[in-house]
Amino acid sequence: MSDWVTGFRHTEHSARRYKILFLKAVGIALLFLAGYLGILYVTLPDVSDPKLLLSAPAESTVITDRKGVELYRLFAEQDRTYIESEKIPLHVQHAFVAIEDERFYERGCIDIQAVTRAIIGFGRLGGASTITRQLARNALNLKRDSIITRKLKEFLLGCQLERLYSKEELLELYLNWIPFGSSIFGVEQAAQHFFGISVTELTLGQSAAIAGLPQRPTYFSPYGSHVRTTISPLALHGILTGRISRISDIPDEEVTIGLLGAKVGTGTTTLYIGGRSDQVLRKMQDLGFVSEQERLQAITDLEAISFEPSRESIRAPHFVLWVRDQLEDILGSTEEGFLEHGGLNVETTLDWEIQEATEKVVAFHRGDVEKRFEAKNIAALVADPHTGDILGYIGNTEYSPDVEGGQIDMVRAPRQPGSSFKPFVYAAAFNNGYSPATILADVPTKLGDDEPQNFDGQFWGLLTIRRALAGSRNVSAAKAFFLGGGEDVILALVEEMGMPSPKYRRKELSADAGKPFEYGWPLALGAAETPLLEMVQGYSVFA
Repeated sequence: MSDWVTGFRHTEHSARRYKILFLKAVGIALLFLAGYLGILYVTLPDVSDPKLLLSAPAESTVITDRKGVELYRLFAEQDRTYIESEKIPLHVQHAFVAIEDERFYERGCIDIQAVTRAIIGFGRLGGASTITRQLARNALNLKRDSIITRKLKEFLLGCQLERLYSKEELLELYLNWIPFGSSIFGVEQAAQHFFGISVTELTLGQSAAIAGLPQRPTYFSPYGSHVRTTISPLALHGILTGRISRISDIPDEEVTIGLLGAKVGTGTTTLYIGGRSDQVLRKMQDLGFVSEQERLQAITDLEAISFEPSRESIRAPHFVLWVRDQLEDILGSTEEGFLEHGGLNVETTLDWEIQEATEKVVAFHRGDVEKRFEAKNIAALVADPHTGDILGYIGNTEYSPDVEGGQIDMVRAPRQPGSSFKPFVYAAAFNNGYSPATILADVPTKLGDDEPQNFDGQFWGLLTIRRALAGSRNVSAAKAFFLGGGEDVILALVEEMGMPSPKYRRKELSADAGKPFEYGWPLALGAAETPLLEMVQGYSVFA
């Protein structure tokens, strides 16, 4: 019995000792944390002067060619016009609160719900960045700090701001600070730049549009490629054929959200797919800022909305905007606005001297092409055949809303390549043992129910492949399709040469039809849509 009592007392004593050690450890950790927070607090900037919040240091992101020639500068300087909150319409203020910080008027210096959501989802379910913390982040130069130090400083300074300023004052500062891409800062300058009017004149629809920009100002830029929501060709085909009748039937991966919504389809077969602006309006209605009738009227207004022409000076605009989109994808969930003021130096493969020479060639032929073919769009691409590097890139005749389709990048837009696809068919035949000296008969030929014709309506008889290719003979190319091993072999070859679109498009068409789709021998005549970008990469292999 005494041994049991002794053992119990020993266990009780050990437990008490470990408890004391644990409490001491916790106490030391809390003291360390308090000391650490104290050090951080005394190093915080003075925010008693509101102007400090609007003039934080930032560095431009510069995109250059391979030799350092500047093509485009994001955020060269802060172009801002300060405006008092009394002059900012309530629907403008509410639009930003709704999409950026819906509990702005209710919470204190920290949004407990957002923090809990971020912790539970390990940051994937939305962060805890409130309007106040965004202001705090702007006032701090934290590039060299660790993520923990940065977040703690944001929190401490955010609480300090909540203590010094009222909600109305904080919102006024925020609306005059917020970046809209390039060098545009604050709602007044955004209204002037995008709509040519003062913020006091903005409609509800226009307010929703500019409120949707700050989350990803580069991606949602009204002068970029994501102005309106788009869907994939496969989803569009599904709508037109009746297979898709509701928005919920469209897979998320088939939708690319734009700043504005869009109607897709034709005639009575149309669906409206919302954009970032629609999300703003829905949030405003959910929070009671606008009625359903006001929201629906704003959506109607957004369908006909127009932006002021871009006044940005960009060299090689289609190329630069493509690079900018890729940067957005690479940076992903990086801190908001980082691309505009992160001080990145992005060196591209472009050669400005070659770009200028290419632009002169396009300008020289522009009038002739328009006169002979009534075509207003010309694209050109120059690549290094040894490395595949892009040296010259002209996506269209000129990047301007005044030119029909001028802002469409024709270098990346899929088009049927026609006879320029024939060399790849002959290359497949060469892989099967045939040669440029192989004889093909350019004579009337039946291929199933079809009979291919030459562009001149004539037949040249027996020809070598060398001469058939030089003369762009369709009948000979159709026969080479079979010599090359048929569709699967040719598609696999061009994919290896940097042209995956024909094969990918066949998969899309097969999935949509519910049965295998085949190009057949017309593939040899360029029936498969392929972007110029891929065609040039393929030809680089030959070179």
